[in-house]
Amino acid sequence: MKEKFYRFMQGRYGAMYGSDTLSRVLMVLVIASFAVGRALHVQTAYVTLLLIVYMYFRLFSKNITGRYNENRKVQQALNAVTAPFSKLKRRLGDRENKYVSCPSCHQELRIPKGKGRIKVTCPKCGHKFDGRS
Repeated sequence: MKEKFYRFMQGRYGAMYGSDTLSRVLMVLVIASFAVGRALHVQTAYVTLLLIVYMYFRLFSKNITGRYNENRKVQQALNAVTAPFSKLKRRLGDRENKYVSCPSCHQELRIPKGKGRIKVTCPKCGHKFDGRS
């Protein structure tokens, strides 16, 4: 039985990539749909069922390129949403540096803290300006 399942899954997207980003997003949507339906006493069974069917469709699909491209698009969309937060987290966690923007090209630059007024040269555009650390 186990061998039949391995042969069945051979060459399928789920066997190669397992749980990818889109699968995890769909699972969160399934749980959220179920929770909203229970909390608001609204019928969300069809939405939940459609999401589950789509998850299994992706898992058993042999169109690996199509499923990979779907996942890549979701990753790009999630990255666009989460990038500002990860940038803020990095800045707040950095105790040794201060971040300034180049007045010419608006490139974000990192300068050491506690050095007073220093001359900063932007590596992108070469503009020189005074910065306070």
